[in-house]
Amino acid sequence: NHTGGDAIPQALPVSGTVVQPSLSLSLSNLPELTADWGSPSSSRSYTVSGAHLTGPVTVTPPAGFEISLNNSSFGSSQTLNPSAGSLSAVSVYVRLSSAAPMGVSSGSINHAGGDAAVQNLAVTGTVSSANPTLSSSVISLTGFTSTFGVPSASQSYTVSGSGLTGTITLTAPSGFEVSLDNAAFAASRTLSPVV
Repeated sequence: NHTGGDAIPQALPVSGTVVQPSLSLSLSNLPELTADWGSPSSSRSYTVSGAHLTGPVTVTPPAGFEISLNNSSFGSSQTLNPSAGSLSAVSVYVRLSSAAPMGVSSGSINHAGGDAAVQNLAVTGTVSSANPTLSSSVISLTGFTSTFGVPSASQSYTVSGSGLTGTITLTAPSGFEVSLDNAAFAASRTLSPVV
């Protein structure tokens, strides 16, 4: 409204629309992911779209999962940068990480930012043993001799394994002892697999 100066008041109509920033996902939940222990799973993908966003959107998966924007470089979070406030069906790839624990991992992938309402995507994955195997370099050790009260000379062999889900215990039979460094001998020793 324009008034004053003894002039006839003049009204100028105005109108406008308030737009709400928004995010949308192509899926509400992902098909289950599966992996062998110690290895990442294959990936699944979905897309993220947005309108009238005021800033970047951060995508964060739950523990045990990792995400990528190119299906190559995976990490614990990714940032989506809108162009003129919009995201046009941006692909996001999800997989179980190689550090995911044995068993079932689940949770929600969080999408937050740009003043839009937070969007969550349910994800579940199962990590199982990759057919654990254990082998030794020999099938028997013979020829030990000693004098009473004095230990015999030692003999050695190697132990190999894959897909193991826990420690390995080496237990010697009665009258024998084992060592991992040829110095500290005992009735049993424990091997810890390295991922």
